[in-house]
Amino acid sequence: MARVNQAPVRLSGNVLRIGSPEMIVSASAHAGKLDLSHLAELLPALKEMKLAGILDMDLDVHIPYSAPAKSRLNGTVSTRDAGFQLPSSNLAVARGNLNLALSGKRANIKSMTVQINDQQVALAGHLSNPVEPNIKMLVTSTDLNLDRLLPPATAAKPSAAPAKGKEDQRSKKPATDKKSGKAELPPVARKLTADLQVQADRGQYKGMQFEKLKLDLLYKRGVVERYDANFNIGKGHIATKGSADLRNLDHVRFTVDPNIRALPLEAVAPVLGVEKLPPNGPLTLKGQLRGRTGSAREILGSLNGNLDASLGPGNLTRIGKAREFIAKLSSMAHISSLFSGRLFKDLSNRGIPFQTISAQSSFDKGSLVLSKSQFDSDAMKVDGQGTIDLINQKLKIEALLVPLAKVDDALHYVPIVGKALEDVTKVRIDVAGPLEDPEIHTAEAREIGTSLETEVETPETVFEEAGKDLKKIF
Repeated sequence: MARVNQAPVRLSGNVLRIGSPEMIVSASAHAGKLDLSHLAELLPALKEMKLAGILDMDLDVHIPYSAPAKSRLNGTVSTRDAGFQLPSSNLAVARGNLNLALSGKRANIKSMTVQINDQQVALAGHLSNPVEPNIKMLVTSTDLNLDRLLPPATAAKPSAAPAKGKEDQRSKKPATDKKSGKAELPPVARKLTADLQVQADRGQYKGMQFEKLKLDLLYKRGVVERYDANFNIGKGHIATKGSADLRNLDHVRFTVDPNIRALPLEAVAPVLGVEKLPPNGPLTLKGQLRGRTGSAREILGSLNGNLDASLGPGNLTRIGKAREFIAKLSSMAHISSLFSGRLFKDLSNRGIPFQTISAQSSFDKGSLVLSKSQFDSDAMKVDGQGTIDLINQKLKIEALLVPLAKVDDALHYVPIVGKALEDVTKVRIDVAGPLEDPEIHTAEAREIGTSLETEVETPETVFEEAGKDLKKIF
């Protein structure tokens, strides 16, 4: 028996067939109230990690190197206030309290609480089979700030002459299969099976606040067979489920079925990397999508499925491409004559309030088909349909605009009712051409009857062969 700063440490056992492929380690290890910070005195390489905490351990180990699947560990391991740091990864672990029981090829986490970058989490579950690991884990937290839990790694300082045998970690890429040349997962991930559950009362991601997070994920040997996530943002709710095949990282096949209710669109703008989106209001969206990752063209060409969305009540403001489109639209004679230009001139200050913006759409071989779309406000109603070629970035949309109000000098909406409504000119709008700068044509609509929906003709196919210099969407 030895002592490390008064803490008893005992190692005993046998190492058989040393130096041969059939080496066997059969040993017992015991430590009582071992201060982990003192290990740095014995192993200087651990000094930068700033190990801390108390370790208690009582283990029996049997490892046959020629048959690792027959390895056995039995005993207990516990820690109190354990911690370490990895500055290059912006990772700090503290207050780790673990109660672990090992039995043969299985490790049961009876209880574990830890602070990771000041975020308190608790874990419970088990791990088994070190050769083909099988993990079942429940992670819980009362306050899960993902911005702090998963910060970007600190880039290492460039070196003119890297140390021999060491790679620049920043240049590392996923492993590549030598035969197929495809990017693939590390060997341990290709053998891993995991059943993971995450629950958090509240949290944050890229500045967006969320509540009541629940995530269930089932992973088997490179395939996310199922994931199901639910959480609240303000008064809205996001639910999504799907799957992903990660065995070829160059082309990940995926499914995603979103079900979003009353999501405040302005709350997700930071997540999308923008300060403000042109429309705001509560978003409802539901659908099923299938696809495959790769280049922008490959992703868009593989998308298949449908999405139904509605937004409102809200406000449409002049931002980005929406600003350019509205400016062009407002310059059309048939539009400006209806609203005397006043509605659009004041748009930069107050936008266009609307009750609903809705769309029923489907994806197929790089095309987004809008079978029905509608913009409904106090001032106007617009019904449209059409097709967008996402790969070649062309569109053809046909719509019918019906003014429902006139605009007085104080910019107040005055409803049009009775015979006056029958006398109002209805405007057909045709938008076609490149997404960056489409052509817009307007014309006075003929007598169209009672249904707006039936009066917009089904658009003809307008896609052309891909041009050599078309810009990518991403």
